[in-house]
Amino acid sequence: MYCKTCYSLKLWFVMAERSNDKFFISIGPHFFNSLHKENPNRVTSGNLTSVWKREEALDRVGGDESLLQELCQIFLSGYPRLLEKLREAVVLGDPVALQQAAHSLKGELGYLGAPEATDIARSMEDMGRERNLTSSSASLTALEQSLALLHLAIDNSEGVH
Repeated sequence: MYCKTCYSLKLWFVMAERSNDKFFISIGPHFFNSLHKENPNRVTSGNLTSVWKREEALDRVGGDESLLQELCQIFLSGYPRLLEKLREAVVLGDPVALQQAAHSLKGELGYLGAPEATDIARSMEDMGRERNLTSSSASLTALEQSLALLHLAIDNSEGVH
């Protein structure tokens, strides 16, 4: 299974293949609503601040709000491609591709101050390096949820749009 993700995360198209059958699933705003219903304590403004350490990211860029805004926009427009590479690596069982994509994503997430997503990406990078992909699907799901929350946190941040 792999996803084609639009840049805004407002609508995802997921394509899964089983033999010659293909089907599409769209995940839109209801994804966030269902995430909230499954665990209502998960999606709160307080939790969003724990997903993204905005002040740490701002410190890294010397307090330059416009630079942080630009970095966030670059990240938001670019991470879907890395996430797609991770999905493909998991589906294909390709440890090298998994390690490379996870490494790139880990670096971006670490710089932006997203500790949860950074830890998951680091774990996936290690899976690729160790050529042990047994828990890569579960990690991918956790990473996707963490990135969705990070996206919300960035979108809800003042000055970053």
